[in-house]
Amino acid sequence: MADPVLFHSRPRRGLIVLLAGLLIAALALIVAPARAAGIVVNTADDNTTANDGLCTLREAIVNANGDFDNSLGDCAAGSGDDTITFDGDYTITVASPLDVLSADALTIDGTGRAVTVSGGGTTTVLGNSSELVVRGLTLRDGRASYGGIINNQGTLELVETVITGGKALAQGGGIWNTFASLTITDSTVHSNAADDGVNGVETA
Repeated sequence: MADPVLFHSRPRRGLIVLLAGLLIAALALIVAPARAAGIVVNTADDNTTANDGLCTLREAIVNANGDFDNSLGDCAAGSGDDTITFDGDYTITVASPLDVLSADALTIDGTGRAVTVSGGGTTTVLGNSSELVVRGLTLRDGRASYGGIINNQGTLELVETVITGGKALAQGGGIWNTFASLTITDSTVHSNAADDGVNGVETA
């Protein structure tokens, strides 16, 4: 009887490369920090009323600041670098400044929507001490001692954004930029006023 012939399988090079690639991708998912898919504002209201089914801009910013869902399901939880968008056209009047305090970068993006955020002539619209990009918004009708519309103490980039109607009782009718970084691209700063300083953008 003839000796049996033994066949030893040899893994194909292409299969080895594929499996190695899948392993690397899986490890990357495990090691990489979580990133938010995005936080979507769906109302013009200005409050932090949790679990009412409405994601306000204020709730979205609070969630981004804390990398947590403080809204109990109204907005997506913040996680790392976040982007806030809008599901419609809104005019939002804030009762107090929207304060961006996140340790990570935040983008507030109104591209493709008509979104206006107003201080109602009584408050600064936006305070920033983080890394913030504002894109495609109109910020208007704010009032404060410093920075009628924006008080920036962080890194701020304005893209395709309008800053108008700000009133500073001291300095920075539109924007008060103190020991901070400010970049303005394809944006308009107009019709702002300061009692003692620059009407538009003032840097200290």
